[in-house]
Amino acid sequence: MFMLVSRRETTLRLTAIHSCEVEVPVLQPGDAKTRFPDLVILRPEHLPLTQKRLTITREMPPPLLIAEVVSPGDANRMRDYERKRDQYQALGMLEYWLIDPPQHTVTVLELQNGAYTEVGTFREGDAIVAASFPELTLTAAQVLNAGQ
Repeated sequence: MFMLVSRRETTLRLTAIHSCEVEVPVLQPGDAKTRFPDLVILRPEHLPLTQKRLTITREMPPPLLIAEVVSPGDANRMRDYERKRDQYQALGMLEYWLIDPPQHTVTVLELQNGAYTEVGTFREGDAIVAASFPELTLTAAQVLNAGQ
């Protein structure tokens, strides 16, 4: 996150780590009605709409980016790679990143014609390609090692 800010891709005011609630459509029984993504990059128009509570409702435009760090375990992997993906796609999230430390990958998905298309799965020194941030100069290794 700080790498995005330091490279002037976004600002701290538009960045939320584990603190932004995102209302998502319930597509299957048992789906959560809200998610707390690991990273959310807001749009400037979200700031006045979220002064009282940092919640993005379905009536608001979706954030610029949501990123999830894939948790260990089969159930967690399925939730991040399938359930959340389907919910974010139905919400109209333009870009969804899956940061997968056990696999040493960062997968970038972009919404095209209502469905996610994989932009790429990036490893090690691969430069991440992100439609929302065309000037981005981050590698998968920089993202995967950010918390260390």
